Amino acid sequence: MVSDADEYTDKGKGHKDVNIRSNIMLNMLYEAIKSLAENIWGALEAVSTAMVSAIVGVDIREVKKAFDKSKLKDTKKNEIVDSIDVVSQKLEESKEIIDNALLEMENQKKLFEQMKKEAEISQQVMTMNKEQIDALNILLENTLNRQEKKSFPKNFLWNLFFCVLSAILGFLLGKFI
Repeated sequence: MVSDADEYTDKGKGHKDVNIRSNIMLNMLYEAIKSLAENIWGALEAVSTAMVSAIVGVDIREVKKAFDKSKLKDTKKNEIVDSIDVVSQKLEESKEIIDNALLEMENQKKLFEQMKKEAEISQQVMTMNKEQIDALNILLENTLNRQEKKSFPKNFLWNLFFCVLSAILGFLLGKFI
């Protein structure tokens, strides 16, 4: 098995080899010291608990269990409160989603009603016979002709105005340029 340090040595980078090996050794030493400290702490805790129990005459482990049970109850209460808060938050989010869905459904309903009216009008036009269609076309043509007759004088005057204006501007530009 080739280590990272051996690979760096093979590539001609000996100073990196020393750094990598020293880092590996330091990590191993750190883990060993950490494990030893944990073992010593556990032993000291057991000895001190036994000594205090002997002096006081009460088993400290039982007192510790009682405290742990009360902490567990408090933790369960906090978990319940947190769970209720989460459920309340989820309910609020669900309410917003439902409100948005209802609003969208209302908009869709309005759009459907509008399209339904348009479909009914289209259906009525499709069911009209030839005479009714001709009468409708004549009615529309007459309406357009009346509007055209009303706008003709106005359009004629605007056209005349711009014609005269362009003649004047053409004359002035031709004279001064």
